[in-house]
Amino acid sequence: MTAAPALVPLVGEGPEAYALTYQWSATQVLDLYRLRWQVEVLFRRWKGLLTRADLRAHDPQLVQTCLLGKLVLVVLCNALTSAVMTQVPDWFTSAERPVSPWRLTALAYQQVRQVVLGTLTWTSVQAHLPQLQRFLYDTPRRRHQELARARAWLDRLSVVKVPMLS
Repeated sequence: MTAAPALVPLVGEGPEAYALTYQWSATQVLDLYRLRWQVEVLFRRWKGLLTRADLRAHDPQLVQTCLLGKLVLVVLCNALTSAVMTQVPDWFTSAERPVSPWRLTALAYQQVRQVVLGTLTWTSVQAHLPQLQRFLYDTPRRRHQELARARAWLDRLSVVKVPMLS
């Protein structure tokens, strides 16, 4: 897709005012729009990665650190998906059933997340429950939690205490 640029004088803007214009065919404009749309889809995919978890920070420096971390995540995921696209380009050019870049990005996100978090066993979770307690609480609400009320009511009714499974 090549378009010949042309200098066009701008009327009423002075003797030295020119605009650089291109002559595009209808097919070229349509191809350019399709490319622009793919850029939109890419940014939507990245935005989905950036907003996967709510930003809990309120301090401006901490917010900046969190956002920079999320941008690093986007760069890492993009590098992983680009490597796959280079390794098996046929997967992405099939008109019948191409590989979904969104699904591939989600897989890359999960892999990067797993590397960062490491392996977490249930034994490890149980051993660190006191440190995890503040992260496990629900946010305060005006209304009481119905499940907590139901458990308290069942505890008052029961003669034999049986641990509730969640």
